[in-house]
Amino acid sequence: PRISGNPPIAFPDINFNYYRSAADYVYNSNTQVTSLNFTYDTLIVINGNAVINLTQQKYRGVVTIVCSGDISVQSNLNPNDTNSYLSLISAKSITFQSGSLSVTGAFYAHNSNNSAYIQIKGQTTVTGTVAADDIVNDGKVNISRGSRSFDSLQRSRLPGL
Repeated sequence: PRISGNPPIAFPDINFNYYRSAADYVYNSNTQVTSLNFTYDTLIVINGNAVINLTQQKYRGVVTIVCSGDISVQSNLNPNDTNSYLSLISAKSITFQSGSLSVTGAFYAHNSNNSAYIQIKGQTTVTGTVAADDIVNDGKVNISRGSRSFDSLQRSRLPGL
């Protein structure tokens, strides 16, 4: 990320070959996600853009979505229970679209050009981890650290862990 007067922080690259080889599901086009309900750790790879608009506003399981394109979040993203955790990883951008959202998880946007970003529009409450080459805030945002253990983050297969 860019912090005035300081050298940039180096983020680990997103290894798409690794994620594709380990994926439970691979989609090779733009994808709309309306449900995330799994009883096991799940890795989803999307070669394209993703729109996440959960009809139940909750997810179940330890779910990681890795996207080569943009991710647009259009609904609340909250865990169904204490065993559930969500990670979104994008090589371009993650945008929280709605006027008032509540999201819980780990959100990571990075590429080798250091031009990936997370954009937060409207009034959004984020509980968890946010890391990106740049963060753009177009509204009122409240970011708080989640109480997830390091084990949960490792299970979600974030780069560098």
